[in-house]
Amino acid sequence: MNKANRLEKTTDQWELVSEHIHDSDPKVVEKQERETVLGIEEVKPAKVEIEKVNALSIACEIFDKQGYIKQDDVVQELQDKSKDVPLGSGVKLSKKANKTILLDLLGTQYTTDRHESIDGIEQMVSYLTFKKLSGDITDYENLVSQILEKDTIHLRDIGVVASVPLMYSNYQKNEKRKNTYQYHQDHSKHQGMVGEKFYGAVKLMQKYHHVGKDFYIYTFVLDNKHILKWLTGKNFEEFNKGDKIKLSGVVKAHNTTDYYGNETVLTRCNLMKDI
Repeated sequence: MNKANRLEKTTDQWELVSEHIHDSDPKVVEKQERETVLGIEEVKPAKVEIEKVNALSIACEIFDKQGYIKQDDVVQELQDKSKDVPLGSGVKLSKKANKTILLDLLGTQYTTDRHESIDGIEQMVSYLTFKKLSGDITDYENLVSQILEKDTIHLRDIGVVASVPLMYSNYQKNEKRKNTYQYHQDHSKHQGMVGEKFYGAVKLMQKYHHVGKDFYIYTFVLDNKHILKWLTGKNFEEFNKGDKIKLSGVVKAHNTTDYYGNETVLTRCNLMKDI
């Protein structure tokens, strides 16, 4: 298949996904799922098995398209809109649950190839198995692990499968965060002596607002290695994550934490954008 044909096929597939993200009446969803996916109404969903890789691939594509929408969110929208609609009138919904779209597409000949995502999900499942052995696993994680350990999936579990891409996205973020922590634990060193002035060109890594006590913690990185922190009641709205800053202050303390390792705590800081 040449590049033009592959592009045309990809475009057609995305149009098919988009076609199923439209207004629907949740009152008939259950019947639609049974008719569309099963072909006949009499078959019980619990007895129907679906190929896992394709189901997960489609679920990932839906998640990329619209994020994750729960059935509860659709029902809530229906309830909210029904208050202003005369009895017996149709209610137009702005969204459709990922589970419903997945069921619709599984009832068609739609297929997709998301091996990179599937490989990552398999790694996540291995991690869940490790958590299970250590006894540190939630009920939801345990359920996902059980469902995905086989090559096929029961139709009754499609709702969970539809939520797996969100779980995987959060897993990726946590892994990236852990890698960042490990890097700085290995490389960050304390800067200056306590009581000395500090001056340097840094990057703002994070600005955390503690709502309860109304203060901010600014985390900076020097030379992409060394962590500096400043606790203040000031909110510098003009500075955002990733900004390059000329930072001056006084070294208040040298701490070592389980997150970034060696951290230099500053006080009486001044910030200026480094253009």
